[in-house]
Amino acid sequence: MFDRIEVRVGNDIGASMSGSSILVGRSLTTVSPVAKPCLTVAVTLPIEKLMNRALQYLCVATLLAACADGSGGGGTSAVGSNASSSPGTPGLPSTISCTANYKYSAPLGQLHNNVWNSTAAGSFAWRQCLVQRQVGSSTQYGWTWVWPDPGVTVYAYPEIGVGKSAYWGGPQGDSRFPVQISAVDRMIVSYDVETVATGSRNLAAEMWITSTKITQPDPSAIATEFMIWSETVPAKRTPSGSKRADVTIDDVAWEVWVAEDFGAGIADHRWTYVAYRAKTSTPTITYDVRKLLGDAINRGYVNGGHYISDFQFGNEIMAGSGTTWIKRFSVTIN
Repeated sequence: MFDRIEVRVGNDIGASMSGSSILVGRSLTTVSPVAKPCLTVAVTLPIEKLMNRALQYLCVATLLAACADGSGGGGTSAVGSNASSSPGTPGLPSTISCTANYKYSAPLGQLHNNVWNSTAAGSFAWRQCLVQRQVGSSTQYGWTWVWPDPGVTVYAYPEIGVGKSAYWGGPQGDSRFPVQISAVDRMIVSYDVETVATGSRNLAAEMWITSTKITQPDPSAIATEFMIWSETVPAKRTPSGSKRADVTIDDVAWEVWVAEDFGAGIADHRWTYVAYRAKTSTPTITYDVRKLLGDAINRGYVNGGHYISDFQFGNEIMAGSGTTWIKRFSVTIN
């Protein structure tokens, strides 16, 4: 294993961290292996392209460090807690797993290395991993990715969630789910993330809403896929379907997007897709999901007698590379 990662643009601008070694220089090509078979990167760029690609290689350098320190597959029980209030400089990332669709139980919820549409990347050597790092006395969790840029579709949705997904399944431990929408007075969601990335993505929450109360994955019971986009990069990206309305709830302005007869991935069953997209993008937000659901019920897009199977949020990756760290995540239902 090498002693450090170094990313240098031209002769003057640079950043380094311990881990593995990668150098981006004036039309210079380097190949950096790691101690455990994980990732090999070759970089050849003329100087005029270096500035607008420097961020991408910082992300790749972070992935290299994670791969060098981690197992590249599998994981053990999580140790740590929410690091949002812990002072200190973040430590180097380590890999939890780079296995496709790997699930890992962390204190904040279940991490899912969701690569549901990876086949759309064709022969591209994509990579996506769940990662962790120390921040003060706590452990912070996240994910890192490398997908085609430019991209042609949504490739993946690395995420963290609570409850048992009607689509993917999940842990049995959260007794709050499934819950009937009409039985919920408030559902306060709060999260804060740190993302360094290139390309195109969103930061979006998702709930699978089922017509009956189920305790095992059953895509045929899904009536509505309900998404909440708090961040969109670039801003021109929009949810599926068509825009149906604008609404302001608790001082946050949203667009309402709907697609009927919708479905994606492994399920043959069709459902209604509803997305509330924040007009002002932010990676840090607190909102009452019940108020958004109430608005959708009033518009006829959601049935109040149906059930919320789970709540999850993550990045829908449409192009590029990057890393997201979860600094805060909580779901309160009453």
